Amino acid sequence: MDNTREKIVLAALLHDIGKFWQRGDDFLSKSPYIENPNQDWGWLVPNNPKTGYPTRQHAIWTWQFFSRFKNHFINLRFQYDRSKTDLQSISAKHHQPDCLEAAIIQMADHWSSAIDRRKIEYNEEENLDSVKNLPQHWTGYAYKKIPLHSIFNDLKVKDKEDKLKLANKPFVFKINPLSIQEEDIFPDLLDDTLFKVRNEKGLESDYRKLWEQFEQEFALLPTGSFDGFFVSLLALLKKYTWCIPSSTMDMPNVSLFEHLKTTAAFAACLYDFWVTNEQAFEFEGASLKLKPNIDPVLMCCLDLSGIQKFIYDITSRKASQSLKGRSFYLQLLLDNLLSLILTHEKIQQTQANIIYSSGGTAYFLLPNTPNVEKGLVEAYQMIQQFAWDEHKGKIFPALSWLSFRYEFHATDGSIKSNQAADLRTLGDLWQKVSELAGIQKRKKFKSLLTQTFDDFFSEKGRTAQQAQTTATCAVTGEPILGKAENIGRDDTEENRTLVLPSVKYQTDLGRNLKDCQYLIQWMGKGDKLFDSINYCSRITSDINDTNNRKLVSEPSAIFSQFNDTDFLVNHTADHAAYTFHFYGGNKQPEMIDEERGENRVKTLEELCYTDPVKKEFSKLGILRMDVDNLGKIFRDGFDEKNKSFSAYATLSFLLDLFFSGYINSIWEGKEKFKSHVSILYSGGDDLFALGRWDVLLNFAAKVQKSFSAFTGRTDISLSGGMVIVDRKFPIYKAAALAGEAEDKAKAYESSKWGDKNAICFFDETISWNREFEFVKDTKKKFFRFIKDEQLNRSLLHQLQRYKSLKDFGEHRQKKEGKAKDFSYKWHSAYYLKRFADRHQNRPEGVKTLLQELQERILHEREFDSADRYLDLVALAARWAEYELKIIESAKPKTEQPSN
Repeated sequence: MDNTREKIVLAALLHDIGKFWQRGDDFLSKSPYIENPNQDWGWLVPNNPKTGYPTRQHAIWTWQFFSRFKNHFINLRFQYDRSKTDLQSISAKHHQPDCLEAAIIQMADHWSSAIDRRKIEYNEEENLDSVKNLPQHWTGYAYKKIPLHSIFNDLKVKDKEDKLKLANKPFVFKINPLSIQEEDIFPDLLDDTLFKVRNEKGLESDYRKLWEQFEQEFALLPTGSFDGFFVSLLALLKKYTWCIPSSTMDMPNVSLFEHLKTTAAFAACLYDFWVTNEQAFEFEGASLKLKPNIDPVLMCCLDLSGIQKFIYDITSRKASQSLKGRSFYLQLLLDNLLSLILTHEKIQQTQANIIYSSGGTAYFLLPNTPNVEKGLVEAYQMIQQFAWDEHKGKIFPALSWLSFRYEFHATDGSIKSNQAADLRTLGDLWQKVSELAGIQKRKKFKSLLTQTFDDFFSEKGRTAQQAQTTATCAVTGEPILGKAENIGRDDTEENRTLVLPSVKYQTDLGRNLKDCQYLIQWMGKGDKLFDSINYCSRITSDINDTNNRKLVSEPSAIFSQFNDTDFLVNHTADHAAYTFHFYGGNKQPEMIDEERGENRVKTLEELCYTDPVKKEFSKLGILRMDVDNLGKIFRDGFDEKNKSFSAYATLSFLLDLFFSGYINSIWEGKEKFKSHVSILYSGGDDLFALGRWDVLLNFAAKVQKSFSAFTGRTDISLSGGMVIVDRKFPIYKAAALAGEAEDKAKAYESSKWGDKNAICFFDETISWNREFEFVKDTKKKFFRFIKDEQLNRSLLHQLQRYKSLKDFGEHRQKKEGKAKDFSYKWHSAYYLKRFADRHQNRPEGVKTLLQELQERILHEREFDSADRYLDLVALAARWAEYELKIIESAKPKTEQPSN
């Protein structure tokens, strides 16, 4: 069997693995691991013409890595004959290729990092007086010292003066295996103190420890099938190389993992294109060149529209049983549709081709061949048919693709496309393929409409559907065509809850998710939901039970562990793939079911408990948040010299690490979030959660604060909207209102605090930058003084009343052209003076608060105006009033006198 393609992809994935090992090892001449370290390495890597010493020495460690694990690769049926074209040679010789396969990997390496656009005048291994393009003066052998810099450092973001700026201070990552814990993944400020430690001590011991852990787990990888090995290896590399800079010769903000992965993707695409278009390349000696005006690669976008509406577009009845399952189902849907495309018989690519996949959107690379394009058309037809059959247009999968090529020496940009003459940069490519997906959304189901017109519009089609209707779904309110499923307690008439089969599947997902540690996916028939796209999914708490053991010998089976990167500990088979899966909110608030004597997921009503024993409730909050201006950041955030596929993939990975991974650590933190907050959807760059309103608001603040710490910047921000409703209020309406509140936050503008970066709650929008903390601190004062009976509660009502008068006057001024009414100012001044006089004997803190209110409601310096100050203290008053209701509802009820 010819496994040339697999060989090239695997060699590309591991081409720079030597960088990892080298940085934790001694220098070449002293390395205890390199065979004959002092030999002439000119046959493997280039020699420095001035010194005669080998350059690009990491390739020597790559060579040794393949020797060290020779038996693993032989088990995968790769030849070790020391020929030019064996696996070891083509991977290690990517800097000095002597065959076509190695030259393809070299070209893929360049395309992944856009390295030919950077003028590098030295090698990593040189003893340097300083490293150019870095703010700190690194000395000596800097490649063993320089940590991975956060890619957020180098994003250009517009400030409040509409000027593009970079981060003020650099942040760097520690050398740790990947996890979702803050101490492992949050960057540190590279101040003078940390720089001194890193520059003097270096990172060699940290790299060595990490490498030893990697080697131990590499030995555990399944080698019974290439697919199982490759997917598992991708996960292992992600775990251990996410925190390693791909290069320390320029701004080291791209992770080694993303560079390895995208190099493998380009290698697969370039090889497949070469197989069908040999004449498109020129291979001379050690150089492979692409002839002019030829696009060998496709940038593809799969975008699911309607996903957030799908999650909450349900009736209030039985909503809590379906919400979480519907959210998780959408993640499965994106994964499965993407797998359907990649594994299509005319496409046959690996997971390495996925640049980004989260939040309902995926970007991936494919070879630009006629066969692949036919495969895309066929796969898209299947996907649309599935989406229509299952969701009747509520979810629409848009699939777009655009061919492109790199032209490193072009004067007007490096990315070119025969399909888009105006393409110049990688940002343009990203935007253009997204726009093409948007065009697809405006032509929903066009091909299906023309082929199956009667099913959509004819009276005959509607009559046939009505004849199949057996009931109305209790969750979605839709008619059930054919057999209905029951999600009630039992099958008796009074306890039955009839739903659509898909809703039953989603409900079971939500119920089971709390107890499950693994997601299993495989190609084949048998899964109730995904039968029509020939892909199956299952969640389980035990991958070794009887049903799951049947899959361990299935090469297409993937066993993913939720939110835990120790994924090889329990693997028992040598054919299937093992990996990990970050998913935001796999655990949910639980309580004891007294009837069944076991834990179960809380209902929406139970999330709102203030006292679960007395069954006393507060209000329900619905929260939606996402990153501000993310589209612009992807398009314009990178400086031209820093734009590369590896850089975009690194940025995408870090965003998803926060929203799909670390969000779970926030939820499980010291605060009481896990008792009262349910994360329904978190991934990509956005969040949708609900819970007891006061806890949920604190959760939103914690997410915002953590995101700022994770990015190391306040100008890459989150905005959100929260609404507060009765616990029985229809979820779909509440979610729509939360969306409107989020839109208001996105529309926030301030000459002082900047635009967006805001939260809207109680129908008032305030900036996270200072305003929120002020409102929260003022709320605490109101709450404490009133609770301790040091302050009369009427103050809260009056502050809100004066704000309403102000707003009404502004409304009349705008709508009716009347002069602005300032009477609220002197009324409030008079009231506050009288109120303060009545509280002269109160503690000093009360008197200080009242004096501040009197002064600042007329004359304000910190915020934009005195009117803005009134907005903020009125919001604090309303917040305090709501919290006071919580403690008052918990007080013992006194008997009312009879009439």
